[in-house]
Amino acid sequence: MEPMSPDDQHVELLGIAGPQGEEECQTGPHNIRKIQHSFGLVSVPFLNCGDSWTCKLETKWHRPKSVVVYASLGYSSANSNESTSQKVHVHKSLQIEGKTAIVVSHRLMLPFRQDSLLLSSLKLLPPDADRLASLPLCEKSVLIVNARNCTEVPLQLISISIEADNDGAGRSCTVLHGGEDTVTPTLLVPGEEFKKVFHVIPEVKSSKLGLGTVFLRWRRESDLKAQSCCNTEADGVLTKHGLPDVNVELSLLIVRLDCPPHAILGVPFTFVVKIQKETRLLQEIKYSLGDSQSFVLSGSHNDTIFVLPKTEHSLSYMLVPLASGSQQLPRVTVNSVRYSAGFQPTIAASTIFVFPSKPHFDNVVDRGGDKAAALESIAFAA
Repeated sequence: MEPMSPDDQHVELLGIAGPQGEEECQTGPHNIRKIQHSFGLVSVPFLNCGDSWTCKLETKWHRPKSVVVYASLGYSSANSNESTSQKVHVHKSLQIEGKTAIVVSHRLMLPFRQDSLLLSSLKLLPPDADRLASLPLCEKSVLIVNARNCTEVPLQLISISIEADNDGAGRSCTVLHGGEDTVTPTLLVPGEEFKKVFHVIPEVKSSKLGLGTVFLRWRRESDLKAQSCCNTEADGVLTKHGLPDVNVELSLLIVRLDCPPHAILGVPFTFVVKIQKETRLLQEIKYSLGDSQSFVLSGSHNDTIFVLPKTEHSLSYMLVPLASGSQQLPRVTVNSVRYSAGFQPTIAASTIFVFPSKPHFDNVVDRGGDKAAALESIAFAA
């Protein structure tokens, strides 16, 4: 009989530790009389009245399955001869549920304050039809990977990365880290969620492009303090999450909103709407800008423009904030006459924070390390 690979096993019995830990790692898994890969038999020594015996079993879950621990004990009278006395056998069992330790999910989205007009979004499909997520060709998209700790113990995230599949997806799609990679272990308490941002840039047009597989390596927080008694992997546990295929196509139009991250009450700032044309056809665009009670603006409210192929047209406005706090920018609507499709930014993309006065940024420099870490604190007078 050929040995089973770890991927074919649900639960693997790794080793045994005695009461004092003696001979606990001499032979590893071979120290147990194995009948199957997930079944072992441990002998319990003879116990006198008042004696106790403990045993530590090392198990590893490859799938969220349940296991059962059986204990069969034989009792005999203390005054009777052991060879001639009649034993009373008692059987006990304990079921242990195996749970999924970390649940990995993902979300694809466009960069903040940017929208793309894709031809697939104009097609009407039945409500029950499966539609692949569409990404613009040669444009940066945001991929957010979430990892949630579903256990009752703290876990340590060691690393998270995305690797291309063997079908050559690495040559047709570029995946970049949105920030610094996870180098030091990150603690995840029970129920906590970790988010990692990646940038995806498709480089070929495809109706079914694979993005790769998420590789998440983690371990129990206790494994950092003391290694397990029997063959514990120092590199942790590897969890894989396959990313779905996406549809990649050329954007007909790309609309971007360009404005500062914050504004100051009564101080003018520039608000720019950029319309980028990617196809080779002349595009007629109708746009409108609504009024807002929180801003005074200068510029055309309604007009029709023509955008040349492979060019970008900018609509520039000057805005003066009239109220402080979180305010809604004037709503912009961009309509394509050729495709009868329109753009309107979301509420989050149209929100800007207005300070009542100029904020003061105090830089606190950490001189203990080689790199100076600047911490910014904001203070302003009401």
